[in-house]
Amino acid sequence: MSSDELSELADHDNCFGVKLTCGNIGKGHRIANYVRSAEYKKRKGAYLDSVVEGGDFQILPGFSDTLLSALTAHHTGCITSTGALFPKTIRRLYDQGLKGLAGDQAAFNEARQLQDRSEWIEMARKGRGWMLMDSCSKRWYRRGDQLPGCQALP
Repeated sequence: MSSDELSELADHDNCFGVKLTCGNIGKGHRIANYVRSAEYKKRKGAYLDSVVEGGDFQILPGFSDTLLSALTAHHTGCITSTGALFPKTIRRLYDQGLKGLAGDQAAFNEARQLQDRSEWIEMARKGRGWMLMDSCSKRWYRRGDQLPGCQALP
């Protein structure tokens, strides 16, 4: 679907977000510009406040390897299967990315490093499939090892 079609759907009474599995950050940015407009907020603001924490229309890429650039383009998070395997890493990337965009340079630098690691994980998952990631995660968790180049998070 195009950003114009998704923006039209954003006006539907029961619509409060979109998951973009296409990987197109620009499409999400165009939708974000639409749903952040004063006119849209006037029409849908009360509804969004009632169903979404923060009251924002949710724009969620389907891959964690684009999360930092997606946050820069006003996306609101991500929905990714990688987050099921490495939830602390993806959450830390999200939190540090938001802090970085608010001006915390150290947080932004950490988010960039986490984004690099997330890209490696997504590449392995996309290229070799979920079964490989599942098998590798079981091996690493069982042995207590870390992913190559990754540090354990609290």
